[in-house]
Amino acid sequence: MLKFFVVFTILLMSPALVGADNHGGGSSGNGGGDGSTGPDCPPDAIICNPLPFNTIPEVINTVINFIAALAGPVAVIMIVYAAYLFILGGTNPEQVKKARSIILYTVIGIAVVVMSKAIVKVTCSILSASC
Repeated sequence: MLKFFVVFTILLMSPALVGADNHGGGSSGNGGGDGSTGPDCPPDAIICNPLPFNTIPEVINTVINFIAALAGPVAVIMIVYAAYLFILGGTNPEQVKKARSIILYTVIGIAVVVMSKAIVKVTCSILSASC
């Protein structure tokens, strides 16, 4: 466990140890004045945003959309698998119980994914944040 902590700490500190910066060269300290600090970075920026997002709600919405795109096919696969267990486990009560629980959890997961945008909107309105 100690080895893991040491390695993690070294990896976490490695950008600071090598003096990582976003200047991209040049002697003037602002990226050389040739726009090498990035397309959306002002020349005097110390750190530029490397992501295509400007706000946390944009990140959350992108993650929700990605998860929603994955949830549909995964839900179909899980329901087909549960049906397979249900059909083959007709005499085995453990298989039938497992199939029913898979279907139940899949439906709960679909409901959570469907309601996820609403959950974010309600949370933002409770926190008085702009989303």
